[in-house]
Parts: sequence; C-alpha cells; structure tokens
Amino acid sequence: MILPTLDIIDMFHDRVRLLEASPTSAAEDIMKTYGSQRVFKYRLIPLRDKLTNIIRYNRPVVVEGPYPDIFPAAETEFSAHKYPFDTLPPLYSHVLPHFVIANAVEKLYGMESIPTHVRDAIVDVLGVDGKRAVQIIKDIQRIYGSWVDTKVPVHFAPDMPQPLPTSKPESSTSRPTKRPRTEIGL
Repeated sequence: MILPTLDIIDMFHDRVRLLEASPTSAAEDIMKTYGSQRVFKYRLIPLRDKLTNIIRYNRPVVVEGPYPDIFPAAETEFSAHKYPFDTLPPLYSHVLPHFVIANAVEKLYGMESIPTHVRDAIVDVLGVDGKRAVQIIKDIQRIYGSWVDTKVPVHFAPDMPQPLPTSKPESSTSRPTKRPRTEIGL
C-alpha cells in the first residue's frame, strides 16, 4: 500500500475530530484542504513480508533527440532496495491523498489486527516509533470510517429515485420491471 505524508494524515485526522466535535457543521469541500497543491508525496508500505528486492533504474530526463525520454538501460544507474524498502525514494503523484487513504484502508480490511511486519515496515519507512505506527493505522481507519459512515443530507438529492429491490417479492414470479431511463437520471 502507499501512504501520504504524516502531515496529510494528521490534517485529515484533525478534520475528522473537528467535525465530530461539532456534528452540525458541514464539512468544507475536501478539495479546499489541498489549496494549490497538485502533486503529492507518498511512501510504499509493504503489506507482506519476505518480498523480493525492487530494482529501480534511475533514468535521467533527456530533452534532446527524437525520443526524449528513452535512454539506453546500459547507460543508466540503478539501485536495489530490499524489504521493507525504506531506502526507496518517495513516490510523487497527482493522485489525491483521500483516494490513497481510502485505498490503503481497503487493503487493510479483514485483518483482525495490524500484523507486526506491517507495523515494523511503517516504523522503518516513515521513521516513527511502534506506537505511532499503530496510531497511523488507527487514524486512517477512523478517517475512512468518517467518510463511509457520513449521513447524506435529505436536501442533497431530494428527487433521487429509490433503488429497485434486490430480490423478487415472494408473490411475484416475473422479473421486476425496469424503470425508465429518465427516472434514474440517464
């Protein structure tokens, strides 16, 4: 899994605490939390132990020639990174941190407890102690929970049609009829 920087995780956790303290206040648009930032920094946290090494080729950016980004592999430098990949450089991406947090929690879903090797990988990669590593996992789970457990206000979509039943009524032997496309907003 990948995780955003600690300041991003802490920012979202503070946001959740503020909303829980004042449940009547509406959450600010999540995009406003990023300001003008468009590229974000992430770190790889392996979820399994005993993974093979990652070989990373450091290809320079070449702006000359017909194929500017192609550089012969023989002329590139490489580095090897072994588990837990704490020497692997940060990943930079335009992917928004809230999607990364959601993805990370979904990958952790089903684990009864945080495996020791995951906690230890967080310690090594993020440079925190074991207690903080466990707290990071709890924080992202709480952040995610606040998103999926949010009640949608009635005024958000008052004319939204109700979904079709997922099973046939017992008295009916025919298939449920489809609603007209206009009714479901297509």
